[in-house]
Amino acid sequence: MSIWPHRDEIIKNMPTSYKRDSPSSIIIIDGTGVKTQVPSAFKGIQSQMYSDYKSSTTLKALIGCDPNGCLMFVFELYTGSISDKALTEQCGFYDGLKTMKSAGYVKDGDAIMVDKGFNIDKEISSLSLKLNIPPFAYVSRQMSPSQIYLTNKIAKHRVYVERLKCKVKTYKILSHCIPTSHFDKVNEIFSVCCHLTLFKDVFVKDKGGSST
Repeated sequence: MSIWPHRDEIIKNMPTSYKRDSPSSIIIIDGTGVKTQVPSAFKGIQSQMYSDYKSSTTLKALIGCDPNGCLMFVFELYTGSISDKALTEQCGFYDGLKTMKSAGYVKDGDAIMVDKGFNIDKEISSLSLKLNIPPFAYVSRQMSPSQIYLTNKIAKHRVYVERLKCKVKTYKILSHCIPTSHFDKVNEIFSVCCHLTLFKDVFVKDKGGSST
């Protein structure tokens, strides 16, 4: 089942404020994690599953949505300690972009909106695409007014992938700690919960850009 719309459909249905601020950004991606039971029977991977950010053992996946907050991309879960950069490479996202480009669903110059953890500009540029990422602040100086404005602008629109992540975890099976007894089918569980969000209302109902 294809859940990646043609770029023309994405642009056509962009909220007004999104189209004004980021008209070339056709997908927003981020990492999301689910907490798991400590795998005592798998001591060799405990450290790999531990997420400093979550302060618990987790499994992590890359998830992407369109400017209206609808699921566009999801792949299998990885151990929670994986970096966003490594996650994006290993989950096949770049191969997916290549496939979509060859089918005309993505074109040169289109952009991917990300958070600061996704230091993937080189990889995206090699595909003749652009990375819409907040500017980095250096220790030696403060961010300029234009950098602050860009950061706030991206954060305003990234909220839709954050809400999608929350929506996925409203399903009880993911809202609680996943037991190790479910590890053999956890990818299927996660994928089904993600795809079920497509049958719910979208986040942006007003084409003027208001969210619900």
